[in-house]
Amino acid sequence: MGEKRKRELHSISPSDATLEANGSKQTPTEIIAISSDEGEPQPKRFNTNQPLAQPSLPVEVKQLPQSKSKKAPKKGRARTEPELCQEQQALVDLILSGRNVFYTGSAGCGKSTVLKAFVRELRSRGKMVNIIAPTGRAALDINGQTFWTYAGWTPLHMKKSLKDLKHAAHGKFIRARLKKTNVLVIDEISMVENHHFERLNVIMQEARGDNAAFGGVQLVVTGDFCQLPPVKPFAFCIECGRELIKKMAGTIHKCPEHGE
Repeated sequence: MGEKRKRELHSISPSDATLEANGSKQTPTEIIAISSDEGEPQPKRFNTNQPLAQPSLPVEVKQLPQSKSKKAPKKGRARTEPELCQEQQALVDLILSGRNVFYTGSAGCGKSTVLKAFVRELRSRGKMVNIIAPTGRAALDINGQTFWTYAGWTPLHMKKSLKDLKHAAHGKFIRARLKKTNVLVIDEISMVENHHFERLNVIMQEARGDNAAFGGVQLVVTGDFCQLPPVKPFAFCIECGRELIKKMAGTIHKCPEHGE
């Protein structure tokens, strides 16, 4: 009997023969096994391009529960505004009747709540409501705009005469904005200088072609005169725009041209 020889593997390493499952790329290799029994060794060839048989393993499939974080879409926006008391509702009804109104109250009494209520109702009736305030911070609180933006002014416009301001009111965009207004709401009135208030009145009359106060629009004014005063009031003459001269510790202002 011939001596049995050990089997030898040639041309590949174990990693080369590894085949990835699920149709992944395979490297064609060939395994040559030399076995010896009696007689001459006979090489046997094995093609490793053939996928290896996957073992049959027991698999348990479970369906995961749906995430509870998904919420059904809301059909409508929930109303978060507080309900008005009887006195506040009476004020809203008065404004909705078309009257010019000034209402006041201390901080936290609900002035802005009333403002939002009647503005919402007026706009639902098709009214063009413009809300303005003397400062940008105050305008943001009420979703409005500043005096300056609404009138198309800059601080330099206060140095102009009323005649020049009337002429500027006929600008294309400014005139269109002022004419579209049905209701003008002014918040934080305590910070509005009376000359500033009068300038706005004059240009609205000019742009709208109506000599009624503020060109005939409905006017709603609110604020608390016990709060902040105007910033640097009476700096320039309302007639000519020249800088005013302060007298008697700043309580009296005099124009070099028009006097006190």
